[in-house]
Amino acid sequence: MRRICLTLHNRGHHVLVVGRKLNIQGEAQQTPYKLQLLELSYYHGPLFYFMLMKRQIEYVQRLAKVDIISSVDSDTILAASKIAKTMEAIHIHDSHEWFTEVPELKGKPVKRLVWKWAERKGFKTVRSAYTVSETLKTYYDRISAFELQIIPNYPKSESPVTKQDKKVDIIYQGAINEGRCLEILLAVCAKEKFTLRLCGEGDLLEKLKSQYKNFNHIEFMGGIIPRDLHALTCEARIGYNVLDNTSASYNGALPNKTFDYIQSEIPQIISNSKELTRINTPLQFALETKTEMLDLTKKIKKLLDDGVKYQELYGNILQLKKRFIWEKVEEELIEIYEQYI
Repeated sequence: MRRICLTLHNRGHHVLVVGRKLNIQGEAQQTPYKLQLLELSYYHGPLFYFMLMKRQIEYVQRLAKVDIISSVDSDTILAASKIAKTMEAIHIHDSHEWFTEVPELKGKPVKRLVWKWAERKGFKTVRSAYTVSETLKTYYDRISAFELQIIPNYPKSESPVTKQDKKVDIIYQGAINEGRCLEILLAVCAKEKFTLRLCGEGDLLEKLKSQYKNFNHIEFMGGIIPRDLHALTCEARIGYNVLDNTSASYNGALPNKTFDYIQSEIPQIISNSKELTRINTPLQFALETKTEMLDLTKKIKKLLDDGVKYQELYGNILQLKKRFIWEKVEEELIEIYEQYI
């Protein structure tokens, strides 16, 4: 969202982000666009989503004028749809995941049906939409009245990495949630003494911190603001990017960290999920692993011990680093919004 908002702001548009208050508040003082973070009484479950939607609608409807309202994933689409109707605004949807197929909804058919209903109802007011991969586009094309565009989650280009001391073997950046195969990673690092740095917040964070609190070679960094995350990532030898591909959402996802690791010039270990395999095939930047301890251990040791393979991937990454950048796609994003302004 930060890249999208900065791009629109730099084009001279007035951008306001209305979200919930999180633990990482340093970002609020660093954005040139407006950022309104709402304090909520609930942060989990149905009451959280209800209160978030209610507060977002109330806040935005107090504004004098809104030309475009953009929903981000299906948990905000109903609020945006309501605002679009009452304020006669254009509704654009930004989808980063297949929301009704996330691991958190696995085995919860009633909740899945509720979110499917919310998606379809919300899409009735959507005029344009974009997503991050072919798999997600195929799904959302079926429930929308138009074809979605693909705007990948590329980062902005970074200056060449100066020589960094490699302080840790592995870094993980992203949400500490189900479906990211972090339990397997931590078990392997605890057993094999691989040094590990985890950057992020999420539902599993406190549980994992408690479980591995006595392992000094495992660091839980919490949420890191973007300007610091790149430097921390450059200090690792390997990026971890493994998803539970039994989840249709994760099987079709292209996580931001995929391209962030490339900009940081470090090889990755990835799952053999559909979209990750697709982009790794033409020019290999990662080793694929099964979601099991034995194979993950083997692949980590391969990258740590096999200098020839590591340098092969590193050379490919230097080529891909110039290709997978935000500057290559931001004009396409601007066109989506400016057709209505």
